[in-house]
Amino acid sequence: MVDRESGLASLDARAPDYDLSDEQMASQVGGLILRATKANNYREQKYSVHSLGPDDEFVNVARTVECDVFSRKFDNGPDLMEVEYEPYEGESHFYTVIDNVAKMAVGAMRIAGESDAGFKTIVDLGDSDKVKLSESFGGFDRSQDSILESHGIITESTIDILTLAMPRGVLGTRTSMGVLAAMYYEVYDYTTTNRISHWLTMFDERAKRSTDNIGVPFRSIGGLSSVEYLGSSGTLPLWLPTADIEPSMQDKKEHPKTRSLFKGMIDGMLMGNTGLIKKGGLQRVAI
Repeated sequence: MVDRESGLASLDARAPDYDLSDEQMASQVGGLILRATKANNYREQKYSVHSLGPDDEFVNVARTVECDVFSRKFDNGPDLMEVEYEPYEGESHFYTVIDNVAKMAVGAMRIAGESDAGFKTIVDLGDSDKVKLSESFGGFDRSQDSILESHGIITESTIDILTLAMPRGVLGTRTSMGVLAAMYYEVYDYTTTNRISHWLTMFDERAKRSTDNIGVPFRSIGGLSSVEYLGSSGTLPLWLPTADIEPSMQDKKEHPKTRSLFKGMIDGMLMGNTGLIKKGGLQRVAI
């Protein structure tokens, strides 16, 4: 279908698609930029971060970024991604960062509240076929109730960070830290606005290190170290009381080795000062 006003192809957002072609991606990214221009009195920065619901007409941009990264790193192709995330689609919310100059997506993050299936992190930990534990953790109680109760997790005020993805050519560059901060800024803003008490996630070791760098102090669920999970031999099951975030970020900001790098970024997250993000070439887009 083509939007008569914009001339851009519009895909059926009701059908999750993890494998947009290059042409479809270019069209959908162009649609995001055009919509932002019309809706926000938009003054184009190099980067913009877009908040997208699961039925947004452009949300498959985020899904394709997810799949591109997960397929390359863990051999999780479109069919597997659809099976894995279908039970959580209704509760999913996406943040995607767009490079407005190159007209390409450079980052995607997905969060979800509790779905009818539960929290994906907790559900998958309970599946011995999906999550392989070493013998040293053979006594770990995998039941959902046990995990939630032993960590004091309040289901009504918890979100699960289901994915965090940056495509090849972005991850590991100077740009990647700004992209990561922009996405976490949005999640932190959502957290404070909605009084979220806990975060859950399953991160590989590299994602965990990047998150540590900006002062988001995830803890190991049940003391578990790396587990085998969906093609990754080094996945970490993690949880976080959100009350720990601000003190940790303040410590990161004030530490002699990190304060010059992270001060502006962390101030932007803690104080909701989007101007600091805009000065770095990033603009928030609330649709």
